[in-house]
Parts: sequence; structure tokens; C-alpha cells
Amino acid sequence: MTGAVLPATVGSFVDSHVDSLSALESMLWMKDNAQRDVSTLDLARALRMAPHQAAIILDRLADDGVIGAVANDRWRYVGGVGGVDEALTWLREHLGRYRVAVIERIFSKPAGPTEGDR
Repeated sequence: MTGAVLPATVGSFVDSHVDSLSALESMLWMKDNAQRDVSTLDLARALRMAPHQAAIILDRLADDGVIGAVANDRWRYVGGVGGVDEALTWLREHLGRYRVAVIERIFSKPAGPTEGDR
């Protein structure tokens, strides 16, 4: 552990909405570009990822209410659900200092169903 402790609301956000570092980077990029509609290719190019990976992430973000579909393959950040905007604002401002703590939080979650979930 790094010793750095995330605020409870940010930790809860990471637990419920962030399943990979690329998903977090995508959310932050969408928030930074909230004034415009973006496509899957826009995200893929900006974050240097495969378009199919960007499509999967955008679908997940839409399911979570972080972004909304504007038109066919056009998305826009909405972020107002359940403290999303506040958590992303904090992460944008503090990610440099808390990057290891955030990554540890992402990867300390179970990847799939656990024995108790069956």
C-alpha cells in the first residue's frame, strides 16, 4: 500500500464505476471534453486505444449514466448521477498524487463473481 487514502466518496466511485485505468482515463477525457459530442474514434485516438476497446468503454459509461448517447456513435459527458462529477473533479485535480492508491483500489476489487455471488 502507498499509505495514501482516497476520500470515501472517491473510493466508492472507483469501486462502483471504474474497472480499469483506461475506463478512468476515458471518463476524465469525456469530462474534459464535455462541451462537445465525441465519437468512438475520437476517444480511441485521444487515448491511443483500439476502437473496439473504446466502444466497450463508452457502452459501459453509458450504462452507468456517466455519458449519454446524442446520436449514432456520438456521445456526451453528463456526469451528474450519484456524485460522478464531484469524484471525477477530485480525481482530475489529485490523480498525480494519488495515482498508485487509485490503481490499487481498481485492481483490489474482485474481477468477477465471487463464491458468495453464486
